[in-house]
Amino acid sequence: MQISDTSSPTPPELARGKDEFEFLYHSFVRPYVGEAVDGFYDYLKKNDKKFKGSGRSWRPYYAKFCSIVQSSGTGKSRLMTELRNKGVLVLYMNLREPSDRTGFPKRDLVPAGILVDHATDCTQAEYTAHCCAFFTAIFQMLRHDLSSDPPSLRSGSPDAAIKG
Repeated sequence: MQISDTSSPTPPELARGKDEFEFLYHSFVRPYVGEAVDGFYDYLKKNDKKFKGSGRSWRPYYAKFCSIVQSSGTGKSRLMTELRNKGVLVLYMNLREPSDRTGFPKRDLVPAGILVDHATDCTQAEYTAHCCAFFTAIFQMLRHDLSSDPPSLRSGSPDAAIKG
């Protein structure tokens, strides 16, 4: 009978500090394996057809959104960023709590600062104005970037957005 050595680290246990970031980063950018993106993409296409409805008066859906809920580390962020390979335009923002220093990808400081951190420091009208200005700026830049086809979009490389 052989007893396994529980002191030898498993890959997640190797991931501490700088090593943790590298481990998670490489897990996030290595070639995607599986069919989850295909299934989710098909689900989105079916919902899009349902949203459009079969006539002017009947629509089973009121808006184009869905929730993705799952435990930490199960691939939600990777799923969303992989949709780009299906030609889907993804506006990804990570608004995790500032105290969460171990999550990956890291918190997006500017969107989180505008949309979350100071939401209670102003009136509802001011918050609405901040959100409208933020999303207007994003979509104006997006329109500009898509019309000029920058190299970062042509390459499909997630490095700049992920390592941030």
